[in-house]
Amino acid sequence: MQMFRARCASCQTIFDVIATPCPVNVFVRVTKAAACPMCGNAKGNLTAPARDLTDAERAQRKEPA
Repeated sequence: MQMFRARCASCQTIFDVIATPCPVNVFVRVTKAAACPMCGNAKGNLTAPARDLTDAERAQRKEPA
């Protein structure tokens, strides 16, 4: 599992967008609405290299038994 990340077109900040894998309709809705947490820019943001989820993030995504 990885975290999809974006790079702000305005201030170049790299920020987390959504953990993958996830349903395609959710992925599209979240990535279209993504805005930079530093400057608020939502236009023209680019993809950035993904990162592995932390142990805490992985535990949060596990299905309840």
